[in-house]
Amino acid sequence: MKVTSKSDGVTAYLRASRGISNTTDVEVDWSLTDGQPTIDTVYSVDQGDKIILTLIPSEDSTDTAFAFTYWTEGTEYSWYMQMYHDLFVSNPDGELLMYIVGGCLAVCLLTVCCCCGYCLKQKLCPSRKVEAVVHEKLAENS
Repeated sequence: MKVTSKSDGVTAYLRASRGISNTTDVEVDWSLTDGQPTIDTVYSVDQGDKIILTLIPSEDSTDTAFAFTYWTEGTEYSWYMQMYHDLFVSNPDGELLMYIVGGCLAVCLLTVCCCCGYCLKQKLCPSRKVEAVVHEKLAENS
């Protein structure tokens, strides 16, 4: 953020805050004089922090102009992180959807485990019918 112009009829206070409620101040390492931003100085905060800009006009002042520019440096995330954010974080029903997807994945995992267990049982413990057929074949050959 960069303050481009500020008139004498307005007092500006600039703070950084972390969290949803904006109650915990972050240590600000900006070159501020009593919280007052200076013109043409670039101010920045870490990702996840918020900038709080408070403007208070002077009493009986008509010249209360204040201008600033700001920009963000975006981070590109992988497609699966974007999908997760779209489905579960920014979606109003995201928590319910997460429980549904978790339940479906649990059922799929249980099904795979049961199938693997059945296959192992068949391989390690052949049925009595197979044993009887094997014994009959051995008896015929001898």
